[in-house]
Amino acid sequence: MNKITFPPPFLNYVSNSPSYFSMQRSMYEKAIENLCKAEFQERGDVYNNILRYTNSDEYLNSARMIETLSELPELSFCDVEKMLEDEKKDQETIQFLVDHENLSTLKPEELSFIYTALGLSPEKNKRTLNNWLVNFDSLTDQEIRNIEDTKNNKRGPIGELVDFFRTGFLVDYGDSTSFIDLIRQGRQRYYYRGENAFYGSSKANYFRNFVGKTDKDRMRIIISQLQLFNFIRFLEKFDICKKWTYGQIFPYAIAQHYGFPTNLMDVTSNLDVALFFACCKYDNDSKKWRPLERTDFEKVDSRKNVANMGGDSRYAVIHRALSEIVDWAYYVERKGIKLTKVMPIGYQPFMRCNYQYGYLIRTNSKYDMYKDPTFEKFKIPLSEKLCEMVYEKMEHGKKIYPNDGLNECEDIIESIKKSKSFYLCDLEPTAKEFWPNVPIPYVRDRLEDNGCSFHEYEKELSPRRIKRIAKLNKKWRGFDFEEHYGFSVKMRPMITIGRDTLKR
Repeated sequence: MNKITFPPPFLNYVSNSPSYFSMQRSMYEKAIENLCKAEFQERGDVYNNILRYTNSDEYLNSARMIETLSELPELSFCDVEKMLEDEKKDQETIQFLVDHENLSTLKPEELSFIYTALGLSPEKNKRTLNNWLVNFDSLTDQEIRNIEDTKNNKRGPIGELVDFFRTGFLVDYGDSTSFIDLIRQGRQRYYYRGENAFYGSSKANYFRNFVGKTDKDRMRIIISQLQLFNFIRFLEKFDICKKWTYGQIFPYAIAQHYGFPTNLMDVTSNLDVALFFACCKYDNDSKKWRPLERTDFEKVDSRKNVANMGGDSRYAVIHRALSEIVDWAYYVERKGIKLTKVMPIGYQPFMRCNYQYGYLIRTNSKYDMYKDPTFEKFKIPLSEKLCEMVYEKMEHGKKIYPNDGLNECEDIIESIKKSKSFYLCDLEPTAKEFWPNVPIPYVRDRLEDNGCSFHEYEKELSPRRIKRIAKLNKKWRGFDFEEHYGFSVKMRPMITIGRDTLKR
């Protein structure tokens, strides 16, 4: 039997730290800023323009760091419909951009439309995808002529800016010690998070009701982490995970979507998806999503779990942040601007959710999205009309969870979530992270008193698990990424500063 060592598979690719930074991404964004400055001088300085945004009325007058429900602006049913209409128009604009990459074949009116859509033209009262990329305040007549000349000569940073909206670029994310390559989804206008009640706080499931000061808290989170490691070791049994070459495997993201507590918070770039989670609930008995019913929201305390958290069951909450600002978070951090970093889930084996709009935020125990100034917040009065509309539009959840993933192993996954049998090598690093300054033997004794057991060698798989793994290996044999997802992976050659290799 093989002796098991730490870390579990795939974890050497990515840190679980909430702080991360990619030099390669930074160099690409620096190139974009240089192009904007070449065309617009100081008006195209990204750092100054993000400062301009964070000091604007649009930013300062929004509900961003809130304590109570009354501080949230309210969206009516008509307001929600208007937001959905605006998003549809944005999606049509983005599709036009990515479908017209050959500048030499563009008609003058098409080129002008693209400049306006990208925020490179000073037309007033026109909706653009980059409202804050270039400062067009108080333009001189000469500057206006120069901008028109740029459009007529088909120059400027058009192609590079359109890249932000394309799906399929391989981008590396990571911290100072480890990196992970993830396939980026095309940018949309906003990042959203939808919640089906006002809970009083918004935290990753790792840290909900977690104070971290009691032995019970510490043991609970250590056990959750060890169960997650067991799940990651289970993933290693599948051929598709061993041979995955489409970016790197992000095991915490996969675990998150199979119900394991993690420090990750789900974010989406699609309002329909956010509204689904704001208006629907998962029925553990039927294993299906259902729209919220009147009994779920007719009173403040209609749902006891919400009331116990000091929340209000009558309202859903939508968090929203401009992607054109957030996507520069990595770059401007070095200059002292703190924005919440949003990273793509990427395209992972066995992910059961819709990849196209899925993103994540890494958090720690102190993070609360209600206190996050990057996101503005809204409350929506829940109604049967709204909940039924969203539920039907998302085809009862099929548009959210279109992939079967590991559904055939659902009973095995559930047993891993309940297991208290762990590998000894996983204990020490987990205990040091969540119960520091305490001897490891003491932590082990306390966990064993709580029903946990530890072993050094790989446990023999049951015939049932061997059969199930073989069945899924056969099902995914010959997996064709481009056929499955409908696009090919794109890479841009670039020198990586601070690393010893020339990549892509």
